[in-house]
Amino acid sequence: MTFSSRKVLYINLITRSFEIKTYPDLHAFLGGLALGLKIISLNKEKSPLVFSVGPLNGAFPFVSKTCILDYSIGLTELYLGGCLSSRIRFAGFDAVVIFGKSREPVFLEINPSEVNFLTPRNFSPEVGLPGRSAKLAFNGQFLVLNDYFYTRENRLAHFFENRNLAGIVVNATVSLDLKNSSVYNSLYNEILGRSNDVSVMPANNPSCSGCPLGCKESQVGETEGNVLVHSLVACKYASAIYSDLGIVFSCLNSLGYDYTHEELESIPGLVKDLLKELRK
Repeated sequence: MTFSSRKVLYINLITRSFEIKTYPDLHAFLGGLALGLKIISLNKEKSPLVFSVGPLNGAFPFVSKTCILDYSIGLTELYLGGCLSSRIRFAGFDAVVIFGKSREPVFLEINPSEVNFLTPRNFSPEVGLPGRSAKLAFNGQFLVLNDYFYTRENRLAHFFENRNLAGIVVNATVSLDLKNSSVYNSLYNEILGRSNDVSVMPANNPSCSGCPLGCKESQVGETEGNVLVHSLVACKYASAIYSDLGIVFSCLNSLGYDYTHEELESIPGLVKDLLKELRK
């Protein structure tokens, strides 16, 4: 799999339909926060719920979050840990966008080329590819990813309930297509060796994708923070690594992206302008 144009999955809960769009002109909006805000600006009249990932999700250590933006009652920004980001990435999407409200509770099974709309009766623990899926579903009042990860104040659950959305399963079947595996492997191991630069203590909790630390802080996700880190979408506790433009540039380059340092430096300005537009 190579990363060039931005590929976005749109799901309409009212009509129970989906559409996949490719955007060759969104290169400047790196991913995560920047890309999610841009997608909202293009569709703000539809009050979207956006799940957005970055170009390094699923490819490098400590790049483990999913940026979640809701524009139904103003703009809400959340970051969820676990494996959802890597599953979205390896389903082939840069973002998943949900519109509208379902007439009755519905589960979404997202695959690289189709979306299945399932009733609660048809949804079971067996839905999803074993070892290659992320399952976001209600456990009592809590909306939980793979039975562990959730958002602060259970805020994502409220957005799901408002849309009559009972849960989401994302199946990942696409693989990473490396042009220079030796450079990639060397850089991957270098970053993995910098676990002491991650500002959390290792523990024995379930780990986010690409993270060996199993820290307790990952369970409830994150909120606002470093714009570049949240556009990648890296863990905020790894900001010492992923706020370094040199490291970010090398990681992107190893995957075939042609970003310049100037383009990376411009991302905070792009995000600032989008936030100003959306918070008018």
